[in-house]
Amino acid sequence: SNQEGGGVAVCKNSVMTITGGRITSNKAYHGGGMVVRGNSTVYMSGDLTLYTKAEAEADAAKPESERLGIEEGDVNLAESTGVIAGNTSWNQGGGVYMLSGANTFSMTNGCINANMCLDQATLGSTYNGGGNCNGGGVYCDGGSFTLNGGHIDDNKASDGGGILGYKATITINNGYLLRNAVRRNGGAIYSDYSQVTVN
Repeated sequence: SNQEGGGVAVCKNSVMTITGGRITSNKAYHGGGMVVRGNSTVYMSGDLTLYTKAEAEADAAKPESERLGIEEGDVNLAESTGVIAGNTSWNQGGGVYMLSGANTFSMTNGCINANMCLDQATLGSTYNGGGNCNGGGVYCDGGSFTLNGGHIDDNKASDGGGILGYKATITINNGYLLRNAVRRNGGAIYSDYSQVTVN
């Protein structure tokens, strides 16, 4: 999409419930995977399968060219549901973009993985985190984002590799933010005039 919500657009006082499923490999100007706007609410839940210690050790024992590079507790995306993965934005919110307003996004035991923000010049090529491409996993402009369990990992942006909150309420309950990367600030979370609670 040249505008918003490459995979899903939730607009104008809407309520969406997603149980399982996958939102992958989409592209948009805002919200490569999903945009939430107009006082809307999204409930998303999933079922994550995690790699065991034995699986991680078996992977490490393989020849280097065959390794997946997994660690114990990493999400096995091939066997998991409730996944927003591999989406790209060239402005804000590689995975999810919550536009200003009283929007709500609640994810339970899902995964927001390997999404990224690219500047328009490098869209489709190597990530460089240029420009104002913020919120690799989630960009929350107002409203509230809640993660109950689950993972936000391996996302990339200029600021806020995992989550960027602006005048927002961010709540993490027993969730994991792992290996998110930025060119500037806030590898896991970048908070700007926001309330962030981690339990």
